[in-house]
Amino acid sequence: MKTSRTILLSALVTLACVSPFFLRDHARLRRLESAQADALRTSAALASAQAENTRLLALEREGQNLRKENRDLPRLRGELAQARRNLQAASNRLSHALPPPQAPAGSAAPPDSLATNTPISSTTLQASLARDQVVLVGLGPANDGRHTLGLFSWDGATPDQPDLVALRGTYLQLADSVLSTPGWEQSLAVARGEAPGATLSAAQAEQLIAALQSVPEVTTLASPRVAAPVGQPSTISMDTQDGLRLATVLSPALSPDGQSLDLTVSNSVQRLPPPTSSDQPNVSPVPSLPTPPTRSQP
Repeated sequence: MKTSRTILLSALVTLACVSPFFLRDHARLRRLESAQADALRTSAALASAQAENTRLLALEREGQNLRKENRDLPRLRGELAQARRNLQAASNRLSHALPPPQAPAGSAAPPDSLATNTPISSTTLQASLARDQVVLVGLGPANDGRHTLGLFSWDGATPDQPDLVALRGTYLQLADSVLSTPGWEQSLAVARGEAPGATLSAAQAEQLIAALQSVPEVTTLASPRVAAPVGQPSTISMDTQDGLRLATVLSPALSPDGQSLDLTVSNSVQRLPPPTSSDQPNVSPVPSLPTPPTRSQP
């Protein structure tokens, strides 16, 4: 019995001496595990920050490249516009330098063959107009690098003839240089045929016409007013002093409620034989209105 007590007492003494060291080592191990977990989290955060820095640096380089390209864009646009003008001028010079086509031996060419068989350009535009709107259309090139603009508006149906609509047109001939200043980009693109057309308010159209007519390099060819049958084409034919013939076909269609007009404008430009007299431009519209309607003021 005494021996058992001695052994138990020895075991308790040994446990009491060893326990502090065991608890200290266990606490140290927990601290090391916690420090290792913190180090892993810090490493992951650093890797994420490095990836974000790499992405930001790539975005900065891309932004610098875009800014450099944007700085070059106006210069490239100017060079492209100048190249187009040079190409148009060279094409005009070439067309004037080429001899006219000769008829085969033993046959006589009709006098208007150049006008009817050699179109220079043709354009077609469809627009939906309210009564206070105007469509701006590029009608093709003229001589010496000039272009022709057309503005067409709808004045409403005629009072006595509901099957007719009153249309108003303005033909302007101008050089590219007139519209090369900032703010005229849309009109220049329409004149060159680079844009299909533009719909303007009546006030905008009046300001545009007034501004262009104040420039000496702009020529007003004609300002016809016509009564066009609904659903049928009507033609305005015009011979200019520089040897061109403009043929504009207007095809109007009223909406079911009569509040808007779907207008199709088709224009062709043809070169005429050399003139034999210095007649004024010949404009042949469809019959004019018997009683022009009054345009309401906004």
